[in-house]
Amino acid sequence: MAIARDGGLEVEVRDDGRGLPARIVPGVGLNSIRERTAELGGACTIARDPAGGTIVRARLPVART
Repeated sequence: MAIARDGGLEVEVRDDGRGLPARIVPGVGLNSIRERTAELGGACTIARDPAGGTIVRARLPVART
């Protein structure tokens, strides 16, 4: 897992499992991640890792104070 702040908050989670199938059929979990990220004004990607496993990245805006 990696967390970075560069004009926004970026969170990346990777696993080393089987990865996603070529044709992804999102379930409740993947849809919830995308919906919650969008509600906060962010973006989310979910992809296969070429080395195996899955990568989930979410980028959220951060208000400057």
